[in-house]
Amino acid sequence: MKTGENVQRPTSNVQRPIEEEKTPIEVARALYKNSGGDLEKDIREYQWPNGVVVNEPDCFVVAYATRTARGEWAWHVKTAVGELAKLLRLFPVQLPFISFCRTKTGQRMKIYQVERLLATAKRMGIWKPGSQETILEAMG
Repeated sequence: MKTGENVQRPTSNVQRPIEEEKTPIEVARALYKNSGGDLEKDIREYQWPNGVVVNEPDCFVVAYATRTARGEWAWHVKTAVGELAKLLRLFPVQLPFISFCRTKTGQRMKIYQVERLLATAKRMGIWKPGSQETILEAMG
C-alpha cells in the first residue's frame, strides 16, 4: 500500500487543536454536536475489544483496528483531540498504518504509514522536546 492511498470512508470527526479553556472530551463533544454525530454511541461501540477509547487531561481518542482494502492492519481514528505524538502513544499495539476520519461527506480517506507520518511530523516541527524518542520507543 502506498502512503496516502485513497479509500472511501464514512463521515466523522478529525483531530482539532485543543482550546485552552476546554478539555479534549469537551472539544470532541462540540465536534460531534456540530456534525450531528453521537459521541456516547461511538464510545460504547468502540470500547475494548472493538476498539480503543482514551480520555486523558490533554488527549482524547476513539479508534479501532481494521484491515485496509489490501488486507494490511491499520488504526482507523474516528475522533481525536490533542497532540499527534501523544495520540499515537495511546494505541495499545503498534500497527503499520493509520487513517483518520474526514468531516466532509464523500471526501476520500487517506491511509498513512505510521513511520512516514512520524517522519513528516518531525520535519514539520510537531514534536515537543524528546517526544520523538518516546513515541518510537512506545511503538516498538
